[in-house]
Amino acid sequence: MNAAPRTGKAAVARPDAWPAPASFSDSPRYVLARWITDLPAMAIGLVGSLTWIAQWPAPWGPLVQALMLLWVASLVLGPVIRWRTARFHVSADGVQVDSGLLSRRFESLPWDLVTSVDHRQPWAFQLLGITEVTCTQTGEDGSRVRLDGLAPADLAAFQRHADAAAALGRSAQAGSSRVEDIAASRVDDDGAPADRAGAAPADQADRAPTGQADAADAAAPAAVVHRTTLADLLVLSLVYGQVLLLVPPVAFGLMELTDVLGLTERLESLLFSGLGSWPTALLIVALAVVVGLTATVVKFHGFTVLATPEGRLRIRYGLVSTHERVITPGAVQGVVWHRNAAEQLLGRARLSVLTLDSAAQLGGNLVLPSMPVERARAIVAEHLPEFAGTARRLSTGLATPAVNLVSLLALAAAFAGTWVLTAQTWGWPWPLAAGACLAAAAVVAGIIAVATARLYADPAAGLFLTRRITVGERVTAVRATRLHGISAHHLHHARTPRGRRTAWLPTVFYFAGAPRRAMALVTAPEAVEALQAMVRHSSVPLRA
Repeated sequence: MNAAPRTGKAAVARPDAWPAPASFSDSPRYVLARWITDLPAMAIGLVGSLTWIAQWPAPWGPLVQALMLLWVASLVLGPVIRWRTARFHVSADGVQVDSGLLSRRFESLPWDLVTSVDHRQPWAFQLLGITEVTCTQTGEDGSRVRLDGLAPADLAAFQRHADAAAALGRSAQAGSSRVEDIAASRVDDDGAPADRAGAAPADQADRAPTGQADAADAAAPAAVVHRTTLADLLVLSLVYGQVLLLVPPVAFGLMELTDVLGLTERLESLLFSGLGSWPTALLIVALAVVVGLTATVVKFHGFTVLATPEGRLRIRYGLVSTHERVITPGAVQGVVWHRNAAEQLLGRARLSVLTLDSAAQLGGNLVLPSMPVERARAIVAEHLPEFAGTARRLSTGLATPAVNLVSLLALAAAFAGTWVLTAQTWGWPWPLAAGACLAAAAVVAGIIAVATARLYADPAAGLFLTRRITVGERVTAVRATRLHGISAHHLHHARTPRGRRTAWLPTVFYFAGAPRRAMALVTAPEAVEALQAMVRHSSVPLRA
C-alpha cells in the first residue's frame, strides 16, 4: 500500500484547480531496464571473478573475488529492492520520495525550490517505455530527488503537477510586476498623478487580468533558440575532437579483430590486391572515423533549445538515449563560453549556462553547441540579454593560440619528464609511474590556469567575469548576487604607478550549483575594489 503524501509548512497559496495528489512507484519494467543496462558490467564482474581473479594467491584472491561477487549481487538485487520499497508522492506541496528496506528514508522538495527537471531515457528505458525524472535544487547530492522508472501514466501525473507549479510561479511573478507597475503609473516623478490617457496598447495589455495573461502565455508557442542540423553535428564531432578520441581504440580493436578472424589478408586480396597492409589500416581508420561521427550524431540527434513563454529553457536531444532538461529562469546564475584550440582558429564557441545545480558540462547545461561567435552573440543578446556583453571577453588574435601551444608543450614535457624519472630511472611499476605522470601534468595545468586567469568586474551589468586559458579558453560570467567572498594578498613594495598596492593571488568565491572559486595570479586594485563592493552590496543568500 502506498503511503499517504505528507504535507508541510512549505506549501504556498495555490489555485483550487491544482491537480489531485498522486502516489505511485517504479514500473516493474524498471527492473528489467536496469538489468539490461548493467548486463555488460555483470558479465565482466562475474566472468572475471570466476576465472582471472580466482587464480590470484591467498589472501587477496578470495577477498577480491568475494567483493566482486557482492558487487554483481548488488547490481542484480538493487533494482528489485528499489522497485519494491520506493514510493513517490506529488502534490501541491512538492515532490516526496520514501525509500529504503532496512531503514526508511524520506526526501522532499517543494515546488518553489525546484530549479530544474531532467527527463532521461537511456536506450533500455526507451525500449521499455519508461522515464527517469530528477528534480534538483542545487548541485549537491542531498538537494535532489529521483523518480527512477515512471510509466507513461505516472509520468503524465507528475507533469501535470510540474506544469501547475510553473503556472503558479508565473502568475505570482506577473502579479508582483503588475502591482509595481500600477503603483509607478499612478505617481510621476514630482508626486503628481501621471497622465495615462496616452498609454500604449502594449502597456494596457500588460495590465490585463492575470487569468487572461496566463491564457495568452499558455497559448503562445515556445520559441526556438537553437536547433542543430546534421551538418552542425558533423562539425560538432570534429571540433570537439570526439572522433580523435574514438579513432585509436576503435581502430586498434578492429585491427585486432581482423587479425583474430584471419580477415586481414582476405581484405587485402579482395579490396587492395597486393597493395600491402597500409590500405587495410587506412580502411580501418576510415571506419573508425565513421564510427566516431555516427556516435556524435546519435548522441546529440535533434539537439534543440526552446524558450517557453514563462522564460524556462527546455533542452532536449538524443536518438537511442534521449534527454530533456527544463531550467527555470531563476536558476540561471551565469554563462560559460568554451573554446578549444580548433574553435579558436575557426572563430567558433560554445555556450553553457551556470545554474543552481550546474555542472556546466557537455550535454548537461549546454545551450549553444559549437557555432560562429557572432551568431552565438546574437542569440545570447536576444534570449539572455543580461549576459549579452560577456562574449567581448573572448580573446582575439594569435596570442591565445600561442599560449595554448606553450601550455600543451609544458604538459607534454611534464608527462614525459616524470615518466623518464619514475619508470626508467627509479624503476617504478608502470601503474605508479603513470599515476605520477598524471599528477605532474595536473600540477602544471593548475599553475598554467592560475597564471593565465584574469578577473573582471562589471558593476553596471551586475556581473563577475573570469577568463582562463589552458589548452583552450573559458570565459565565465556570474551574477553578482551569487558572490559571497573575495580574498587577496598584498606586498608592501609591489605598487602600481599610482602608488596602489597590487593584489596577488586574488580569489573570488561564488555559488553555482556548489561552492566554487576563481583565482588569478595578479589583478588590478580597481578590479578587486569593484568586486569587494559587489560582494558587500549585491550578494544575497541562496534563499531569503
